[in-house]
Amino acid sequence: CASAWFLATHGLADLIYASADAAAKGDMKADGMNQGYLLAAMDLALPKAKRGRCKALPRTAKELAEKLIAGGDGVLARAKHHASSDLHMSEQIYRGNNKLPGVTPGEMIGARDLTWSYASLLDALATRADAVSAVSAVSAMSS
Repeated sequence: CASAWFLATHGLADLIYASADAAAKGDMKADGMNQGYLLAAMDLALPKAKRGRCKALPRTAKELAEKLIAGGDGVLARAKHHASSDLHMSEQIYRGNNKLPGVTPGEMIGARDLTWSYASLLDALATRADAVSAVSAVSAMSS
């Protein structure tokens, strides 16, 4: 009825930020193999109703990296939405498959405050910082 939601969600953000870092450094080129992933990752910066409209990748590595960082930020914003108001995280988010009567879909369930939930967030934030630095380096070189 649920999964290690925060761990997996933070892992997705970490992957997107790592892609942004690689794009900014020129270590990843957009091609037919990764275009679908890159478009989907960039879409995560947008509200669900606006996703899927962009069919082309940005022309520059810097712009791609910036849009990927925004996508990762969208993923972390969603994670924050599901955390408690004091930012505690439980292991799982209930999907709403009627296996837990009385529990609202989107509500946290399972073990509270697992170290891996917080460690995965810190990992994602560290990777984000690397990506932002790489974009700043590209900006400094082009000015």
